[in-house]
Amino acid sequence: MKSVSISFVALLSFAACDSNPTAPGIPANAREIEFTVVDTTIQSGFSSFTVPMRTVIRAQEAFEAFWGDIHSGLNPTPNPPVLDFDKSMLVVAASGTRPNSGYSISVKTVAREGDQLFVHIEETFPGAECITLQVITSPVTGILVTKTDAQVEFVETQRRFKCE
Repeated sequence: MKSVSISFVALLSFAACDSNPTAPGIPANAREIEFTVVDTTIQSGFSSFTVPMRTVIRAQEAFEAFWGDIHSGLNPTPNPPVLDFDKSMLVVAASGTRPNSGYSISVKTVAREGDQLFVHIEETFPGAECITLQVITSPVTGILVTKTDAQVEFVETQRRFKCE
């Protein structure tokens, strides 16, 4: 089974060595772990998710249902990539509907302590002085991590950026 179809998905890997995560809400003794950002169709400003959503997908069947949801506005729906759910799980975070451009969502760190996996999600949004496109967006991101039965806890931060 292929990990990810290269023609479909661009991957960025982040190795975290032995450093401790610094996000509020992640225990100081938690160990940062490697994750891979799944880019293009999953990493998007235009998903079909109208409300904020955080989920963990551990099986191909659940992924196929998710794929149909994220692409419900497209006809035809693109074929989903083949992910190896025997070895990996997909962690997804969606912001829900936003009133204009300039919003994004990303995973900053993933850390493990015992039987808990902490996923630090950061949502960014434009400052009042920013010029944005008047288009409704719905940012979403997905990462692959080594499959585990650990309880996943989402730790969230927000950051407003300034435009000058």
